[in-house]
Amino acid sequence: MITNTANPPSTAVRGGFDDNAYEVVEKALSQSEGQSARQQSGSMSYGQSLRNLMHLQEDANTWTCPPLLINVAASSTSDDIIQIDIAETLLGREGGRNVPSPEKRNDDNCYWFAKIFNINTDEFREKEIVREIKAACRAAGFTVNCKYKKMEYGNGCIEVKCCRGTYHCEEKSLAHNRKKARSTKSNAAPKAIKKKTTKPVHGQDGNDTRCPFHFQIYWDEKRQRWFLPKIQRGNRVHCGHSPIDPADIKLETKNSISPEEEEIARDSLQSHISTAATQNLIRTRTGETLSWQQVYHMKKRQENAQYGGNENTACDRLLHYLTTTDGISCTFLFADPKTHLLSEKVKKDKRNSALTVEQLGKQLLGDDTDSPAIYAKGLKGRKELIHTETGELMLAVAFTTDNQRRKFDMFPEFVSGDDTEGTNSEKRSLYTLLGKDQNEKVFPIAWAFMPSKSQWAYDWFFGVAMPKLHPGDAIKRVEIVLTDADKQETMAVENNIGGNLKPSVAELRLFINALHRWCAWHRINRNFTQDSKYKPTLTRVKNSCVLSKIEVDVLERWLWYFIKNYETEEEVNFCRKLLDEYLNDEQQNLHIGEVDKADRQLMLEFITSSFQNHRHKLFESKFNCAHMGNVTTSASEAYHRGLKKAALGPTPGCDLCIAAKKIIDLANLREDEKSKKAAFDAHATFGKADDRERTVQEFSTFCNDKLSTESESSDDYLQFRTAEDTFLVKCDYDKFDLDFDQELGTSIDQINSLFDNEDSAAKEEELDEAETKKLDRLKERLLGNCTSVTAEYRTMLHESCQHYGRNDELTDAYMDLRSAELPGIIVTDEEVASIKSTT
Repeated sequence: MITNTANPPSTAVRGGFDDNAYEVVEKALSQSEGQSARQQSGSMSYGQSLRNLMHLQEDANTWTCPPLLINVAASSTSDDIIQIDIAETLLGREGGRNVPSPEKRNDDNCYWFAKIFNINTDEFREKEIVREIKAACRAAGFTVNCKYKKMEYGNGCIEVKCCRGTYHCEEKSLAHNRKKARSTKSNAAPKAIKKKTTKPVHGQDGNDTRCPFHFQIYWDEKRQRWFLPKIQRGNRVHCGHSPIDPADIKLETKNSISPEEEEIARDSLQSHISTAATQNLIRTRTGETLSWQQVYHMKKRQENAQYGGNENTACDRLLHYLTTTDGISCTFLFADPKTHLLSEKVKKDKRNSALTVEQLGKQLLGDDTDSPAIYAKGLKGRKELIHTETGELMLAVAFTTDNQRRKFDMFPEFVSGDDTEGTNSEKRSLYTLLGKDQNEKVFPIAWAFMPSKSQWAYDWFFGVAMPKLHPGDAIKRVEIVLTDADKQETMAVENNIGGNLKPSVAELRLFINALHRWCAWHRINRNFTQDSKYKPTLTRVKNSCVLSKIEVDVLERWLWYFIKNYETEEEVNFCRKLLDEYLNDEQQNLHIGEVDKADRQLMLEFITSSFQNHRHKLFESKFNCAHMGNVTTSASEAYHRGLKKAALGPTPGCDLCIAAKKIIDLANLREDEKSKKAAFDAHATFGKADDRERTVQEFSTFCNDKLSTESESSDDYLQFRTAEDTFLVKCDYDKFDLDFDQELGTSIDQINSLFDNEDSAAKEEELDEAETKKLDRLKERLLGNCTSVTAEYRTMLHESCQHYGRNDELTDAYMDLRSAELPGIIVTDEEVASIKSTT
């Protein structure tokens, strides 16, 4: 820093520089060649330029207020609107006058506001008077503070001052900030924030000038009118600051947009529209650009008002929302942090109904290492889960709506359950129980924020929460409960179902008629094709040759037929023998592709240890109930995926009450759309005559489509009725001109020709799109499709036709195959007669 010690320091000027500093800087710069040239030519020196700039800035900080335009009435008796300039009424102390006395106020000395401005309350002043004044001052390039002052005889006035008319008070600002409630979940000391103020600071060089601008608007108690004197002692001069571009001035939300626009913004936030999208909506409608923080603050105030205040815990807000909202039933599981005694709080579907509090009467499944009491101990310190009123700890909550209760009562046969993560800030997994309606569309039955994936948590949901949420007989009419093969979930479900028990024992269960089924996709995909024990082997076999890949695909497809197609135990046992024989066959050259014996034994190990022994949880033959063709939890997986990806769906940052509201709102929205669609279908008919001929008016669209598909596919089959209740069904191979021996051989020859003399895996990567499609068609001809059995199985049936009517044991076995999904027994009329005569 350059200093000059020869002369004493002079008086400080703007920017902290004195006259000596300017002279030293000027002298240093004058030594350069460019500065000398400018001085020789008579141009201004650097120091002089700085001084001129400083003086211009000071001059710009003193200015006369431009017009302040507001609307007033033409007179005290007429509400015709005229526009006046408030600045013209401000003549200062010398030229101005005091406010006229009440008896002297008239149209000659006062501007009267319209007759509708006849209220003098805090809310009215802020909404109607102050808002207009601040908007006018903003258009003039500055902001003001408005304060109401009471006067004698009920009169009063609004004092309007420039925001720089008072000094900043640091102590008052700190005291105000300390009163604000903190919304953070951490108990750590708040981080120091460096805040700025637009007010002048007393004693600060260059920023201690108070602006004298001010004026008043008065209230006449006798006339019940607001008015403005035509001449008053206000000051229209600004000092200490320069005017600001109106577009750069930030006002409070209530003074930036109209109440109607603010209501639209609140509705937008209430509908779970994002803060940024709502901010852009306001800008599009009004041209005002509210800051993100302003819109977010509006959102938080609305949430606090709706969910019980920001000072409450997440549990309090969730409890407040679920118990004060129409059409919602809920049940909570609480634990006393000291005694670990469990209690329930249940709310029926009546608005503002008080919570019914009772001790938990059922002993939940658990042990010494996993129980509600042990879990409650681990939640110490989780203040957001504490119910402030009772001090109890919320372990779990389940809820549903009137729409869901109605749909479940209508369609209770099928139930699918699954959980998902990432829907709330408390990291509680969301468990959803789904059903299916008459159109095969899923609908939620109940939701729950689960404490964990423990056995006692699932037991509470199925054994305690579900009867409270659905107190009718719908639970007794459930026929199947489809879930993952989770051990804890399975034990909890089995503890509450009675479909596979003796009637005397089943009567003691809640789901008295229900069977429990595992998700087949998890069993085959997760536990076999993608399991670390089997995946390396299966991958190696698939990559060895395309025919070996087909062989593995055939095996996988065969497993799916046990799950979806074989409807009787006789079919299952017979096909299991065929499968064992197929895998144990040493003549691999007769198969489509060759698989080493060790690899085949590994596949057989999975079938024996992890597939066949769970047939009561997987196989179609074990479930003679209305499962709607569902063998996986894909409906639940898709519901959760759509829920979290929806623009209005819950996110990991959502509070529990916000997450619950979003879940319920989305469900109500979708149910409304379904109801409208169903109402339209019920009162509408098909426009085309052909469509009317092929449909039944009383049936739903889904039912008509299903029947139409099955009717069209019936032309592909031949039926033989051998008895009153016995039919033989087979594919019409003559119609399709298929010969399995020739077709398989031709297909294999064509596939081998594609990979002749080259590595099959490398060659498959080089196939162009046309060749790939051709290969896929060949595979399909070999494998069949999802509505028929494998090609190898059909071939075995074809080759065994010589035994029909000649071998009584084989004849009886094949006569028992009655599934319409199978290709059937390949017989002719003569063979049918032979079978009849033999049996």
